[in-house]
Amino acid sequence: MNLTPDQIRDIIVAFRVPDRRQYPELDGYTRDELYQDCSGGDGLYLATRMVRTMRLRAGDIVLDLGCGKGVPGVG
Repeated sequence: MNLTPDQIRDIIVAFRVPDRRQYPELDGYTRDELYQDCSGGDGLYLATRMVRTMRLRAGDIVLDLGCGKGVPGVG
């Protein structure tokens, strides 16, 4: 399915917006920055929750196996 940027924007606007106060790690990002590109801001909110759950300590190593957009030739 190929959507236009306007269609994508309309879909994103329809999503319930998370309470930003619950995500102080994302302070400094504007809403537009959180939702730019097709992947949307849900990735940043999910990453924040995962990091909290993992209880990382100094010296821990995290491998990012989900980098990029999964689209050939992009990212």
